[in-house]
Amino acid sequence: MKNVIIGFFLMAFIATGNSQILLGESVVDYKKSSMKIDPATQTLVIKIPEKKLGEFGKDPLTFMKNNFEIEQLLSDNANEDYTKYQVNFITKNGKLIAIYNNDGELISSKQRFKNMRLPYDVQLEVAKLYNGATILGTKSFAHSRGWEIEKEYYKIKLNYGDKTRRIRIHRDNNQLSIAGL
Repeated sequence: MKNVIIGFFLMAFIATGNSQILLGESVVDYKKSSMKIDPATQTLVIKIPEKKLGEFGKDPLTFMKNNFEIEQLLSDNANEDYTKYQVNFITKNGKLIAIYNNDGELISSKQRFKNMRLPYDVQLEVAKLYNGATILGTKSFAHSRGWEIEKEYYKIKLNYGDKTRRIRIHRDNNQLSIAGL
């Protein structure tokens, strides 16, 4: 009787082990099915997935140029009477607001991000002026007319010794200027 019970347990164990099915990795990619503009706000909001956040934060305008299909936006809203199209690209760290005309050309854009990695030249300037300081937080702002950035600046919160200091770094024509706040 003991051998019969052990045999049943052994067969049950083997049967459940063989019934396990291994599934392959599933890939989910976000693609907005419709790019219809919301008539109430007259904007289109696109949330950038987390896996693209680092790529988007490095250079939002280039990311938008390479990955956003303005032709689809124009065709989806062809029946509407819009003169401009506002598209908001949203991430957990900030946003990019882009305004297009009827021909699909970028008129202007505004960027605002927080706690993103500073460009290398800005990091060097902060390290040179405030040696030993700890960066507590960053905010970056940029405005463009067309695809060219006209105004770009960074607000940086530093812990310098026993003081907290806020500085503002402007980047104009690859020249840096610093102002204390």
